[in-house]
Amino acid sequence: MARERRRHTRVPVTFDVWIRIKRKKIPVTTHNVSMRGMRCSGHALFAADSVCTVEFVLAAGIRFHVSATIVRASATEAALHFTAMDEDAFYHLKRIVQLNAPNADKIDRELATRKKA
Repeated sequence: MARERRRHTRVPVTFDVWIRIKRKKIPVTTHNVSMRGMRCSGHALFAADSVCTVEFVLAAGIRFHVSATIVRASATEAALHFTAMDEDAFYHLKRIVQLNAPNADKIDRELATRKKA
């Protein structure tokens, strides 16, 4: 079995999100999310190395944006690496991951380790 190389916990969550790319707003569904990226459904406009913005809509009036780069893309699936987010986005994303992780304290440890590196 291959050794897990990821340093950030991915949680299997399903959200309807929007990806803004090439002046289009494309609806996708997440498959999993971490503090550093996500895997979601794909689209014909998605291509590796494309810059985009992910818009999460949690509830009426609660939404946040994360800048990202598409690292893998096919017609059925895409993987994105988050490149920038503001404090509100960081807070909401952290809560999503913590609430869906088997060990919420591990998320804080991962973030503390990242800051030291």
